[in-house]
Amino acid sequence: MSKRHKSPIEQCTECPIGIASGEGKGQFCPFIPNEAPAGTVMFDENNEAHHVYFVRNGLVELTRHKRRDEHCAHEVGPGKYVGVEAMMPERSVYSHTAITKTDATLCSATTEGVDRWLGPPGSPARTSLTIVLGDVSCPEDE
Repeated sequence: MSKRHKSPIEQCTECPIGIASGEGKGQFCPFIPNEAPAGTVMFDENNEAHHVYFVRNGLVELTRHKRRDEHCAHEVGPGKYVGVEAMMPERSVYSHTAITKTDATLCSATTEGVDRWLGPPGSPARTSLTIVLGDVSCPEDE
């Protein structure tokens, strides 16, 4: 099985985000699981970034128009984030359109929940994450 199509996460206590957040130990995790049938449009390119999603199971296709006649597309599977722009204070719009390719469980968090969880701009966690997520290019761009 390829790295990006790992086994589904069944419980929050199996999820690396839930574990790091102290799920089951009285701590706060801003991500809430939701079911999304295949074909669900999660967000559109250039729309306001208001939620970030963690793919618990299923597949999500990200597409982006690079130029008028050209676009990129790639799949994201379990254990990956989608819509990371919502985690970055200086980003205000999504760089891609996200559509579920299969039935999926997506754990979503609002920008406000992420702000409480990671801390304000300038905090060590937020600064590190912003650096890591700074490039949301398509794999074909590299």
